[in-house]
Amino acid sequence: MIRPTCIAGRAFIRISGIALLAGVGLGAIGCKTAAVTPATPPPKYHVLAADSKMPAYLKGTIKDLVVVNNTGDFPVTSYGLVSGLRGSGDSTAPTIVRDWMVKEMSRHGLGRESFGYGHVSPEQMLSDPRVAIVGVVGNIPPGARRGDRIDIGVQAMPGNNTTSLANGMLWRASLRINGMADPVGAVNEYAKAQGNIFVNPAYAVNGSAGTPGSSLASLRAGTIPNGGIVTTDRAIHLVLRNPSWATSQALEQRLDQAFQSIGDVPKKSRIGASGVAEAQDEGYLHLYVPKSYHGDWEHFTGVATHLFLNANPGFLTLKAQQLAEEAVKPNAALMDISYCWEGIGPSAVPFITPLLSHPQQDVQFAAARAAAFLGDRYGEEALLQIARTSGHEYQVNAVQALGQLQNSALINSGVAELLNSDQPLVRIEAYKVLAAHDDPRVFSKVIHSATTPENEFVLDMVNSSGPPLIYCTRIGQPRVAVFGRKVSLQTPIVFSAFDSRFTISSPEGGAAATQLVKPQQVLNLFYREPGRRNPVEAVSRPDVAELVARLGGATDEGFHFTYGDIVAILQSLADKKYMQVTFMLQPLPNGVQEMRDMPSITGEGGGRPQGDVAPSNAAQVGASLPDLEPLPPTPKPNGTPVQDAPKASGPGANSRQQ
Repeated sequence: MIRPTCIAGRAFIRISGIALLAGVGLGAIGCKTAAVTPATPPPKYHVLAADSKMPAYLKGTIKDLVVVNNTGDFPVTSYGLVSGLRGSGDSTAPTIVRDWMVKEMSRHGLGRESFGYGHVSPEQMLSDPRVAIVGVVGNIPPGARRGDRIDIGVQAMPGNNTTSLANGMLWRASLRINGMADPVGAVNEYAKAQGNIFVNPAYAVNGSAGTPGSSLASLRAGTIPNGGIVTTDRAIHLVLRNPSWATSQALEQRLDQAFQSIGDVPKKSRIGASGVAEAQDEGYLHLYVPKSYHGDWEHFTGVATHLFLNANPGFLTLKAQQLAEEAVKPNAALMDISYCWEGIGPSAVPFITPLLSHPQQDVQFAAARAAAFLGDRYGEEALLQIARTSGHEYQVNAVQALGQLQNSALINSGVAELLNSDQPLVRIEAYKVLAAHDDPRVFSKVIHSATTPENEFVLDMVNSSGPPLIYCTRIGQPRVAVFGRKVSLQTPIVFSAFDSRFTISSPEGGAAATQLVKPQQVLNLFYREPGRRNPVEAVSRPDVAELVARLGGATDEGFHFTYGDIVAILQSLADKKYMQVTFMLQPLPNGVQEMRDMPSITGEGGGRPQGDVAPSNAAQVGASLPDLEPLPPTPKPNGTPVQDAPKASGPGANSRQQ
């Protein structure tokens, strides 16, 4: 840039018009000029130190070049309205929350005749004890795709008089970043939530009456399995240790090359292109989880980051051999090695095969899972053998890995043997595999009432000769699984729930028993629903599956219990020994706990974590979720099965000790 540096020069500019007319040239002025060098902008990204713990055999992988970021919790929140409570609700809330809720209710037509709600105003509805204002939270997992289902947590407002959220249904809520900390200011929607609330079934059958004070909180909080819909993609970030545009593009090309057979991931900035990676700039890449991985971002990211940047076939063959040699050494990072084999591809199989019969169980499993994911028949057989071996350290892991493989009759036949295992966790994992594969050994029936389709759940009847078992999910798609050919209630029986509004009894004979069954083979069902003049009565056989179907509304008798109510009834029947079964309720994983602490509405808390890299880099990475248009209104969520049982510890999570 050239600037005039003398008064004469500035004077010349002011009188330039006159000077030109007079024939005076610029050179006659004698002005000097000086070049000003612009300041060098600060670097956009900082160089991150190399991983000092990286084994030599992992050098050259993408993991060696990047830090995986944006894999922490991503909470999105809001306030919501719950209806259908059994007189246990309260809508006391801070003024800003209540005023916002009234506006939202009015915006959705409450109080307007044209919307069918003209007979009640928002204020009148909020004074009804069957209604409550709640906090709503969803956690968008890493790599989530638009349209994915997530589980939702709900919590009664602190300090109000809501005693139980049992039987409640959450009206549609729009979830945003800091949606509870600032309900008025939050704008962009990242998920929407709706559905029936599942509370602790141990106390749900009798409401809050007689519930110990320490357990009352479990009725004021709950989950909505599969109750949320993600409305925008959440990419995983690969942050380059040494920022370079050339390296960033090379990584994008390598990743897209490795997963080129997967075409269900749209590029964001390249019209017509598709792949799993997008180089944002010299600092980081976006990584998108293909739908074929069914939301298992850890598996996909593990394979993606353990690709070697050098894709030369000769180099990869030598690497596969080196990894096999390293796998049998003490302290080998076996999970890393297994991911590397998977990334190398079929050329690694000849070096994996000798390890399938290795005497060390962790080496066996690491080799078997990698070979099986590469489509090797011997790897699948080795994985099945581990799954069948009672007492094997990785038995449950092997069953879960088999469920991730492509559906095949060979795998299903081997897994079906495990339905009769003496270990309940193994039986449950085997059932999940077969249910996901639509195997005929698991007969599935969708249960719901025609008047309340939002109560939908799946009843699975599992063909098993093992001890009777009932398993109920709490996240993912609501499912009741009944293991055994004949699981029935014991008679005589006198059972009541929900403050004696619902009863099950077995008559001694008379009108209740039909001519087709003996008195001891029939049950009387009775339910007096609040707000209904006539009770619902029916006769049922003591078969548990039939009872569940009736209560869920599969018949036209008038029952339409929610999934949470049915699970509560089953658990109470088991606890009172009316069923000689093992009852197992799916434990909630660490990432899906009921809400206990409500964020402050003053703006403190509730923010989005920035990830795992150093703050100096995290601030440069920017927002994880781009602003996208929300999805149009959708029907009530039904969901899909998820892998939700507790996982056994896999090999190489840290390292193997000799």
